[in-house]
Amino acid sequence: MLENTLRPPKVLHRVKAEYPASVRERKIEGPVRLQIVIRPDGTVGEIGVARSLDPELDQQAILAVRQWLFEPAIVGGQAVESRGTVEIPFSVA
Repeated sequence: MLENTLRPPKVLHRVKAEYPASVRERKIEGPVRLQIVIRPDGTVGEIGVARSLDPELDQQAILAVRQWLFEPAIVGGQAVESRGTVEIPFSVA
């Protein structure tokens, strides 16, 4: 393996976002896209909303992803901070 080869992060533990009844009743659905920082310890650091659907859904997506755990990105055998995008789907059906 090359010394500077990047092994991307992998999700180890995923928490599903809650779909608030008040938003479900308004039939708002689709994905919330989040930009995240994955720390070298596999926890999620900074989170930003890249594609919003509704403030309540954005907040639920953030609350869920904050609890995710990753196998961190590896470069040269060392865990490193990385950035990525995740989509959290919300569907009425």
